[in-house]
Amino acid sequence: MTMKTVSTNKVKGANMAVDSKRTLRQCGRIILGAALLLFLAAGAALAWPTKYTSCSSCHNGAEPTATVSVALNGVAGTTITVAPGATFEIDWIVRNISGSGRMGMELAVPTGWTVATGTANAPALAGWNNVWNLTAGEFWWATSYSTAAEFPSSPVGYTINFDGPSWDSGTRNAAMDDATAMDLDGTANTMGTDARITVPAGAANGTYTIQVTGVGHAAGGGAKSYKTQAITVTVSSGGGDTTAPVVGTVTPANTATATFVDGTFDLSAAITEANTLSSCQYTINGGGAWSAGVVSGTAPNWTCTATNIAGGADGSSLTLNIRGTDNSANTGTGTAITRTVDSVAPTTTDNAPAGWQASDVTVTLTPADARSGVASTQYCVDTTNSCVPGTSGTSVSVTQGAGTAGTQYVRYRSTDNVGNVQTTVSRTIQIDKSVPTDGTLSATAGNTQNSLSWTVAADTGSGLRATNTYDLRFLTGATPPTCATGTSVYLGTGTGYTHTGLTNGTQYSYRLCAYDSVNNVSAGTTASATPAAGATAPTLTTPTATAILATTATLGATVTADGGAALTARGTCWATTAAPVSNCVAEGGTTVSAFTQARTALTAGTLLYYRGYATNAAGTGYSPDGSFYTEPATQASTVTFTGVTATGMTVNWTRGSGDGVIVLMKSGAAVDANPVDGTYTGYTANAAFGSGTQVGTGNYVLYKGTGTNVAVTGLSASTTYHVAVYEYKGTVDTSGVNQGANYKLTPPTGSQATAAAGNNAPAVPSALAQYQSDGTTVLASGGAATNNAVVFKATVSDPDANKVILEVDINLDGTPDCISGAVTGPATATAACTALADGSYSWQARAKDSLGATSAWTAFTGGPPDFTVSLGIDIGIDTTPPTESGLAATPGDTVIALAWNPADDGNGSGLNPTSTYKVVRSTVAAPADCSAAGIYTGNFNSYSDTGLTNGTTYYYRVCAYDRVGNVSAGQTASATPGSSCTINTPTVAILGSNKTISVDGGFVDYTVQVTNNDAGACAAYGFDLVAVDGNGAAFYPSTFAADPLNLAAGASGQTTLRVTARANQANGTTNSTYFYTAAGGGHAQSANSNAMTTTITVSGGGCVAAGNYLNANGDQLTTSR
Repeated sequence: MTMKTVSTNKVKGANMAVDSKRTLRQCGRIILGAALLLFLAAGAALAWPTKYTSCSSCHNGAEPTATVSVALNGVAGTTITVAPGATFEIDWIVRNISGSGRMGMELAVPTGWTVATGTANAPALAGWNNVWNLTAGEFWWATSYSTAAEFPSSPVGYTINFDGPSWDSGTRNAAMDDATAMDLDGTANTMGTDARITVPAGAANGTYTIQVTGVGHAAGGGAKSYKTQAITVTVSSGGGDTTAPVVGTVTPANTATATFVDGTFDLSAAITEANTLSSCQYTINGGGAWSAGVVSGTAPNWTCTATNIAGGADGSSLTLNIRGTDNSANTGTGTAITRTVDSVAPTTTDNAPAGWQASDVTVTLTPADARSGVASTQYCVDTTNSCVPGTSGTSVSVTQGAGTAGTQYVRYRSTDNVGNVQTTVSRTIQIDKSVPTDGTLSATAGNTQNSLSWTVAADTGSGLRATNTYDLRFLTGATPPTCATGTSVYLGTGTGYTHTGLTNGTQYSYRLCAYDSVNNVSAGTTASATPAAGATAPTLTTPTATAILATTATLGATVTADGGAALTARGTCWATTAAPVSNCVAEGGTTVSAFTQARTALTAGTLLYYRGYATNAAGTGYSPDGSFYTEPATQASTVTFTGVTATGMTVNWTRGSGDGVIVLMKSGAAVDANPVDGTYTGYTANAAFGSGTQVGTGNYVLYKGTGTNVAVTGLSASTTYHVAVYEYKGTVDTSGVNQGANYKLTPPTGSQATAAAGNNAPAVPSALAQYQSDGTTVLASGGAATNNAVVFKATVSDPDANKVILEVDINLDGTPDCISGAVTGPATATAACTALADGSYSWQARAKDSLGATSAWTAFTGGPPDFTVSLGIDIGIDTTPPTESGLAATPGDTVIALAWNPADDGNGSGLNPTSTYKVVRSTVAAPADCSAAGIYTGNFNSYSDTGLTNGTTYYYRVCAYDRVGNVSAGQTASATPGSSCTINTPTVAILGSNKTISVDGGFVDYTVQVTNNDAGACAAYGFDLVAVDGNGAAFYPSTFAADPLNLAAGASGQTTLRVTARANQANGTTNSTYFYTAAGGGHAQSANSNAMTTTITVSGGGCVAAGNYLNANGDQLTTSR
């Protein structure tokens, strides 16, 4: 690349050397940056200045699209007239750069003209970017070389460089543009910069040319291209304009005063210029940096204005000035002024009182401003806290109408001298000029005393005074005092007072005055009473509390004296503290006697105090206090058994809401006695059965405390034990009228048989195998399951011939994950584990017999892993309960054996492996669901319910549970335990002796007896009774009071046989009567009973022979009726 000869120029960071052919080699690869390069084209082939490294093929072809825009002294255009010695500014932009996407600039001027850095102005060029102002970038310096061959009128070329760090990520110090990196300005294909040109003072008048030239530059070599813009400068002395504009007073505006300006302000100055004022600038730092202002007006009166100037932080000191440049490049600068930034609003304090006031309030506002000073303070007053301050002043009067109370708001703000406005402050003013509204006052005379009570007053303003709310005053006589006269006998917050030490027969008049929080006093409510001798408050003793449940109890007391005046009410009160006067309810009676009343809505599980009360004209008397604990709100629940052996088991339960539980156990029959309320320390618990306190007969205390299980020892083999668990409240014994621990009745129960003596554990399972979910396709060791269910099989047996289940553990943690149904071994047991998550599994199995004994675990030996699951299904939702079928109940002597088919959970989460089944029972009807306490919870599909009562029908429901708690609807069955039933013929008899009827048409009753001779487990039977009369003409058919007569097997029962004579029968007439039981229910007809003879003997005044009759009065004989 050949260029015009150039004098040696030192360029920072690189050297430019001249060879013998006066050739300048430009070195350095062009990389996009944000530095700006200005250069002048030299000859037909222009080069990039300021290269740092060597390169080859560094030039591109034609630049077809780039354009150059120029502004002179801030005014767009390419001509300007200046005087000799004048300085003017050139700003230019190159747009639409294509080709390599890189562009540099040079500047060529006439001989003797000099180039310097431009100013930080905003020229009238669309899209000007302030980062192109050289004053905003690095330190500026330039080198020069000859461009006389290319531009004879502008023979001096300049390259402008930047000292210090580069403007981009590279190491260049030249101003460049790049379509990719975009350098400092962030804009691709566009570059701009500025410079100031100084005309020599001795320049001759005439027309001069300045060339602004841009060159495309990249790889490829070949033809070179550049863009050149000529600028015409007319130098004119005498006829030219050499007078600089005159800048008038620099004036801050908008938010400025004295020596302060706001954080954002305006600045202006009048400028006198006879010709055209082409631009103006302002500075806030004494000329360190100038920014463009806006020119307005016409010659000779111009104005330079700058708006929304950011002054910086509060307290910053600014040196403000304005300068103007005419179209001849003459610049005039004004006189600088100094101002301090005030950007902080004033503060205002007040003396607004807190809380309610009794009179009008004057609020004094005290504004302050640390810099420009306070210009004004405005306020407003409203009741909605929404008004806009608009009244000027610092004294705010807040008034409230007489007899009223209300809340008002004082809202204020202050403004300083530069226009900073304080955020509106709100203060609450509450004024109460209203007086409280009185309640009612009642006075009841007594012996040398008056009892006064009143209802509470009300106040809608500041509220009643928290202390000394009421002032009770009195005067003797009929006229009550005012609230300021008489004698005050009570000052407080209560609602009653007994005025004692009075003179019987003297009238006392009272006024009760109420005060609010600001000491407004009510008009007062009045009452009077005259004490008299004789009447006193009633006397009560002996508080009683019985039938105490969770929220109900029967409370009472004894009224022993009415105090000399009739009772008007009596009842009971209760509370959680002693000497209760709350929750008082009248019982309804008014006699002097003992009384009780049923109380409801008590607090469950709580120590309550209570007492009786009675009221007469003299006042209210109370009995001594009593106390008791209410039952806990919730009972313990869900009794289960684990770890069952021949001599022990663990009893488990779920706690309720009491202070603890007491657990009773009985052998062979259900627990039939409850712990006694009020006894706590008297019950000693011992987990060794039979060693704890005995409650009733055979019911022993196993446990007393706050836990959820007890390990029981000392049991007998093959024996059923029954358990009841009671929540209790209170841990003390009854002492007098203070009752102790209260046990919640209707406990959850359960029963469990111990293992047989010498029961042997089942054999360790053998022939372990794993299958796909169909149960027939072998799942190879280490193989993958085809779905998320796997079937396991093994041979199980039990040396005692007990039924056995297979328990499978698929993660080797010793806890069963799925189980089989019960089988009688040796046999193959099959278990299915479902809902398996993705992963690798190794498994082990053990056998468990029906008495709870288990074998050792034995591991499947196929792995690890034994099998894998990889189906992408790790989360499932199971809302479908398991299904079960086939519950059968087989009765025996005091026992019913239950068995059912194994449940199935389909494709759900799988059966609960440990609490698979729950059995509930009833003696009334089949349980509706399995929500009641269970008699069995476990994983065996059979259970023997022992210790039952022969002849009683028991109803059962068994439900199955899956892993997520879904429960099946359940299967039901019923049975009646008993030994074998033998049906026998009953025996019958009429007890007593023959009888007579002494009233015409009268009757006699005989007692008959039937014995049900059935033996064993026979059900009760109702026998049909049949009477046989020998004289149906004179007697009606005999009847039985109970027919049929229902009798249990082996039981005897009696009823009445009535024999009735017809009217008008002759004395001496007889009837022979016997009975039997009819055949039925497998019973043969009984033998006839013994016969009884009934004789008619109607007496009346004398001997009545057969055939004679008494008249209607029974005092005369007749022969006919």
